[in-house]
Amino acid sequence: MFNVIRYPGNPTKQEGKRRELTEKMESISYLKEERKK
Repeated sequence: MFNVIRYPGNPTKQEGKRRELTEKMESISYLKEERKK
């Protein structure tokens, strides 16, 4: 499992990527909701 590389004092890079992804998905779904109105 190569995606479990941890950096001292840092959150995992994987965690950062996941957070970015969820934020993107949330903003996309938010935009879709706004268009419906």
